[in-house]
Amino acid sequence: MAAERAAIGWLCGVLGYPAQAHGAFVSGGSLANLSALVAARHGRTAATGRPPGIIVAGASAHSSVWSAAAIMGCTVAVAGVPDSALHAVDLAAVLDSVDPADVVAVVASAGATNTGAVDALAEIATVCAERGHWLHVDAAYGGAAMLAPAARDAFAGIERADSVTVDPHKWLFTPYDCAAVLYREPSRARAAHRQQAHYLDAVNGEEADNPSDYAVHLTRRARGLPLWASLLANGTDAYVDAVERCLAMADHAAKQIEASAVLELAGEPQLSVVLFRRIGWEPADYARWSHHVRVTGFGLVTPTIFAGSTVLRFCFVNPRTSETDVDLLLESLIADPP
Repeated sequence: MAAERAAIGWLCGVLGYPAQAHGAFVSGGSLANLSALVAARHGRTAATGRPPGIIVAGASAHSSVWSAAAIMGCTVAVAGVPDSALHAVDLAAVLDSVDPADVVAVVASAGATNTGAVDALAEIATVCAERGHWLHVDAAYGGAAMLAPAARDAFAGIERADSVTVDPHKWLFTPYDCAAVLYREPSRARAAHRQQAHYLDAVNGEEADNPSDYAVHLTRRARGLPLWASLLANGTDAYVDAVERCLAMADHAAKQIEASAVLELAGEPQLSVVLFRRIGWEPADYARWSHHVRVTGFGLVTPTIFAGSTVLRFCFVNPRTSETDVDLLLESLIADPP
C-alpha cells in the first residue's frame, strides 16, 4: 500500500495538486470518471428533492462520461462543438440554461481521445469556482504530457480541478488495468465511497487510508505497483524523455505530411495526435489500408471521423517509434493509389 501511495503522490505532484490530495488506482478511465462523478454528487439534493441529475460535459468528452451518466441515472448537457477545445463562453451558455442545483459536475478534457485537444482549463475552472460547481478533468490520455515542459502551459488550471483522471496504462507506459482517480480534497471522495458494514468495521478501523474508499470498488488488487516499480527502476527523467520523444514524433509526422503532395493535415496536431487525409480516398480506402498494415504487423493506424469526414489518426504513445517507422508508413500511403 505504501508503494501505491507513493505513485499516487507522484501523479498528484505532476498535476500541481496540494499536499493533501490523494486518490486510488482503478481498472481504467471509465471507472475513474464514474467514481469522480459519484463523489461530486454525494450528499447533494436538487430542487426536486432528488440528487442532481445533469452532468455538463464538453462535446469532445470521452464516451465513458455518457456511460457514467446512464449508470447514475443522469443526463449529459453538451457544451461546445465536437473536435474543438471547450471554452468558458460555451460552458457558461449551457450552465445558464439549467438549474444550478441540478448540476452534478462539469467535465473537461485534458487531451481528447480523438484529437488530443486540451480544453481551456483555467477559464473553465474560474467559471466552476464562481458558480460552485465540481470540476472533473479527464486527463486519462493527455495528462502525461504535463511532464514535458514545452506542453505544460496547455494544462494551466488543472490544479484547480476537484478531481482528475489519469491513465498510466495509456501514455505512462504501464500495462493495462492501471488508471488513477485523484482528488484535490480526498475527504469528499471518502465520504461518498467508504462502505459501512459490521463485517468491514474492523478493516475500516485499522486502516485510515483504505484505497477502497476513493472509488466505486471494494475488493481490489494493487494496480499501482507497475507504475511505482517503473518509476523506481527508470527514474522520473526517463518518463520526461519518453513523453518528449512521442511529442517529437508527432511533430515529425506533421512536417512530413505537410511536405507531401497527396497527404494533408486535417487540423493542427494536438499533443501526440496527428489527424490527416490521403487526398482522393473514400472511407473504404482508409479501412482497407488500415486493415492491411495492422494484419501484416506494419503499424496500427486506424481511421476516425473528424469534422464529419474520415481521416487517419496517428497517436504516438510509444517512445520507441522512430522517424523511420513514421516515414515508412507515410510512404506506403503515398504509394497506394486512390
